[in-house]
Amino acid sequence: MNRFLTILTALFLISLNIFSQWEQTSQGLNGGIVWSMTVKDSIIFAGCSNNIDYRPSWIFRSTDNGNSWKSSIAGNSDVNCMAVKDNIIFAGTNYDGLYYSTNDGVNWIKNPLNEDYIGAITVIGNKILVSGNGIFSSIDNGNTWINISSLAHVRILRTDNNKVYAGSGMGGVYSSLDSGRNWTQILTINHPVEGLDFKDNYVYAGSYAGIYRSTNSGANWVFSGIGFTLIPSLIAKNNLLITGTGGFGIYRSTNYGLSYTQSNITQRSAYAFVLEEDNIFAGFSGNGVYISTNDGVTWQQTELHNVSALSLLSSGSDFFAGVAGNGIYYSSNNGLNWAYRGLTYYDVSDFLISDNIIFSATMGDGLHFSSNGGINWVRNSLPANDVFFIDKYENYLFAGTSSVGIFRSSNNGVNWQNIGLNFNDITSFAKHNNILFVFAERNSYPEFKGVKYSSNNGTTWNNSGLLNKKCLSLLSSNNYLFAGTDSSGILRSADNGNTWTQLEINNTDVNCIIDVNNYLICGTGRGVYYSNNSGTNWLYLNNGLDSQRVYSLMISGNYLYAGTEANAVWKLDVSQIIGVNQISTEIPLLYKLHQNYPNPFNPLTKINFEIPKSNSFDENVLLQVYDVSGKLVHTIINQKMVPGTYSVSFDGSSFASGVYFYSINAGNYSESRKMVLVK
Repeated sequence: MNRFLTILTALFLISLNIFSQWEQTSQGLNGGIVWSMTVKDSIIFAGCSNNIDYRPSWIFRSTDNGNSWKSSIAGNSDVNCMAVKDNIIFAGTNYDGLYYSTNDGVNWIKNPLNEDYIGAITVIGNKILVSGNGIFSSIDNGNTWINISSLAHVRILRTDNNKVYAGSGMGGVYSSLDSGRNWTQILTINHPVEGLDFKDNYVYAGSYAGIYRSTNSGANWVFSGIGFTLIPSLIAKNNLLITGTGGFGIYRSTNYGLSYTQSNITQRSAYAFVLEEDNIFAGFSGNGVYISTNDGVTWQQTELHNVSALSLLSSGSDFFAGVAGNGIYYSSNNGLNWAYRGLTYYDVSDFLISDNIIFSATMGDGLHFSSNGGINWVRNSLPANDVFFIDKYENYLFAGTSSVGIFRSSNNGVNWQNIGLNFNDITSFAKHNNILFVFAERNSYPEFKGVKYSSNNGTTWNNSGLLNKKCLSLLSSNNYLFAGTDSSGILRSADNGNTWTQLEINNTDVNCIIDVNNYLICGTGRGVYYSNNSGTNWLYLNNGLDSQRVYSLMISGNYLYAGTEANAVWKLDVSQIIGVNQISTEIPLLYKLHQNYPNPFNPLTKINFEIPKSNSFDENVLLQVYDVSGKLVHTIINQKMVPGTYSVSFDGSSFASGVYFYSINAGNYSESRKMVLVK
C-alpha cells in the first residue's frame, strides 16, 4: 500500500512539472508609481500605486540592492507610508486602511484599525503612531489602538529620539514631546508639508512651496530654497540633503541646505527616499525606483517592473507592449530587453498590424499609426480620443471607441465610417459566422448594456442573448462564440449569440481570449487557463505566475507571452501544450511541406514545414487535414508565424482508418501531401 501511494505521489509531482515555469521577460520595462519606501534587514521595500482604477496596489521588495524585485498585494489602494517595528512591517494605504507583514513582505494582512485613510506611520519607543482621522497609538504591535489626538490631515510623521514631527496637509509642521498626545505648531506656513527629515539639530521640511530649514531642532525656521515647485520628499545624511521635486527631478545640498544643485535626474517627480548603508534609493511617480551609490550625484534606474502591460504585439522578433499610463515599449530581441518607444502618459489598449502599418489604440489620445516599425507614431484621423480596440476582418478595420460608437475603414485607416451604436462604449469585438458582435454599454443607462450583433455589416444592431454582463473580450473559435466578462468568467454560445452557457471559469474577470491551433488560452484575474476541448474544461497554466491578473496574451514561436497587472511581461514555453515546435530559427530560402512521419501512423504523426522570410511582418500559416472526399476534417494551425522550421503533431485518435491529405497555405504558397492512418 505504501509503495502504491509512493508511485501515485511521484506521478502527481511529475504532472506538476510537465510544463516549464513562467519567466519574467521585462528587462528595461521599468517604472510605476512609488509613494513610499522603507528598509528592513537590508531588504528594500517600495509601496506603489496601480495605474488602473479599482485594482490592487502592490508592495515590491528587493534583497539585492534593487537588482531584482518581487511583489505582493497589500490592499486595494495606494501605499502611502511604511514603517518597521519588532520585525513587523506596517503599510498604510490611501483608502483601504492599515496592513502588516510578519514574513518580510511576502504576505500582507489587514490590521484591525478602523481607519480607511492612513497618511503616515512612525515608531517611538514601544509605540506605533499612525495618522488618519486623528493620531492613533498602539503599544502591542497593532493589535489594539487608542485615538490619542485629534490632529488630522497629517502627511508625514518622523521621530527624533523623544520628539515626533508631523507635516500637515493643511500647512506647516507640528511637534510632540509626549508620544503624539499633544502637539505644538512649530512652522506656520500656508502650504502642505509632505517631506520631513533631520540630522543632529537640523530639521528640514519639504512643502508645496520649497524647503524650510531649522538649525535648532525646530525652534526657528528659515526658507532654504527650491521655491518654484513642491517638495514631496527629502532625506538627510550628515551634511547632505537630498530632495525630490514635483517634476524637476532630484536636487542635493552638501552644506545643510544652504545651496542646492540638480542631479542627473531633471524632469521627474520623486516621492520617497530610503537610505541603506551607503546607497540611497528614490521612488518616483511613474518611473519606479532609482539608486545612487555616490550620495545622489548620479542615479540609475532599477529593474522594478510595476507596470501593467495592457496589450502585446509581435512582429518576428520585434515586440511591442502597451503600458497603462506609460505608453509603448519596444523589444527587438523577443522580449529580452525593452526600451521606451512613445505615447507617454497614455494607456495603450490595443495593437494591430495591417499592410505593414502598425496601429496603436490609446485611452486619451486616439488611434496612432507607424509606418516605420514603431519608431515614430502619428495620430490617425479616427474621430475619438478613447479607443478600446483596433481589429481587422477581411479587408476592413474596426475600431471601438468611448461614447462615439464603432467605426469601420475600408482603406486601412485612411478614412473611417461610423457604423452605429453612438453614445456607447464599444469595448470588445468579434466576427462570427459573418455576423459582427460587440459589447456596448452606455453610462447611466444599464438597459443598453450587453453584447450586440449586426448581420448587415453594421447597418443595424440588435441585442444578443447576453445582456447585463460587461464583456471584456469576445472570440470566435470552432463554431462557438466566447465572451469573457468582468466578474462572471467565460460564457459560450453555439447558436450565434442567442443563448449562452456558463463555463467552468467563473467569478473572475477574463480580459483576453486567444485561439492557438484549436487551444483556447485566456488571461484572467487569477492568471492563465487553457482548454483543448472548446472551453468545456479548463486547466491552470500558472506554474510560476502566482495567479497574477493577466490583461494581454500573445504567441510567438514556442512561447506564450502574458502582459500582467503591475508585473510587466512574462513568457512560458507552451510547445508541449499547443503541439507546435520551432525546431530551427535558421531562415529557410523556400517554403516546404515535408512528408509526415511515421507514415502509415496510429494514432500520432509529425508534420514538418518551413517558412521563409516574406514581405509581410509575419506570415499567416494554415495547415489543414482533409479526408479522401475532400472534406475538411481538422485545422492543425491557423496563425501568424515567423520564418523558421516547425514541427507539429497530428493525433488521429478520433478519425477512422484511411487515406487523408494535409495541406499548407502560406502567402502565395500551397502544397498538399498524403498520409495513411491505420488502426
